[in-house]
Amino acid sequence: MEINNLYLVRELSILLMDENVRAMANYRQHGNTDTLTHCISVAVVAYRMACRWNLNVDLSSLIRGGLLHDYFLYDWHSEDRPRGHHGFMHPGIARKNAVRDFDANEIEQDIIHRHMWPMTVIPPRHLESYLVCLADKWCTLQEVFNPNHNQKTLEIFCAIGIIQTVPEAGGSIGYRA
Repeated sequence: MEINNLYLVRELSILLMDENVRAMANYRQHGNTDTLTHCISVAVVAYRMACRWNLNVDLSSLIRGGLLHDYFLYDWHSEDRPRGHHGFMHPGIARKNAVRDFDANEIEQDIIHRHMWPMTVIPPRHLESYLVCLADKWCTLQEVFNPNHNQKTLEIFCAIGIIQTVPEAGGSIGYRA
């Protein structure tokens, strides 16, 4: 299956118009990466894996679920976060938010709710969920251990049309809506 960046950008852009999705840019995720950039990275990596491996998956649900997998809408590094261990709690919170705000379908809900597997014991039910789970682990490792990852990610986003320009260090990211 051929990678179609226009399709990818169109699917992402629909959700990027939402103010709560855009607000994820205000929360730090891993290292110096914000939650929105992390979620877009996961969606892009999962989409590219599905295309390169020629997998028969629901690409729209894969992209939407990838973008919304960490749609928990709080700073998990803050003491004001919900009680409990974030790693176990946030998939359920993100799923509830995605259903409320975007009427997430069954595949998208499975992606969001099961993306922390095997940390959370119940495995995913859909191939799309496994792809996002794998992409999430890959992106997290890059964000934590590769100091140049954020800049490279933004350059890729610019090249495929998710953002218009790569910001200066510390500058705000202008996501297309």
